Amino acid sequence: MTLGRTVDVGFISRASTRPELDSQPVLVDEIVPIVNADHPLAGADGLKPKDLMHEMIFVREEGSTGRDTTDRLLQEHGLSDRIAMEAASHEAIRALVMAGAGIGFVPRSCLGGAGIAVPVSIIDLPQLCAPLNLHMVCLKDRLQSDAQARFMELASPPDLWSGPGAFNDSSLPFASD
Repeated sequence: MTLGRTVDVGFISRASTRPELDSQPVLVDEIVPIVNADHPLAGADGLKPKDLMHEMIFVREEGSTGRDTTDRLLQEHGLSDRIAMEAASHEAIRALVMAGAGIGFVPRSCLGGAGIAVPVSIIDLPQLCAPLNLHMVCLKDRLQSDAQARFMELASPPDLWSGPGAFNDSSLPFASD
């Protein structure tokens, strides 16, 4: 839509490689592995990725935000064959995890916010976590209106989206979700 000049500013889940677009990250999220709060791995110390070798793993479907990142993490640690199900939503993954069916990979922002607690635990495995960015894009050669320039200025500061008191705990779904 941005390329077709239907909208002045767009938001995408990966940095654009198109030379005609200016792309800048505005929201940093993180893919994290989660388990039911009663799962043996919840709160466990000294875990290694191999400790997940006998677990069922739930991920988003191909083409969804974060799937490439999740696939890369699982492949790096020999866990790709542990994928038991591809889900159409983060909510479906959370439901499977809350039912105790296995381990899910979701963005941290999907785990609650605005006073909503989700009864799952993030597994302490930094090797299986990865950043997930939301990028703002606009045409490089298009003259910006005052309103667009102001909007981009408001959406761009890194301290708006991270740090104490920011939106980092809110549920901010990506466009493909």
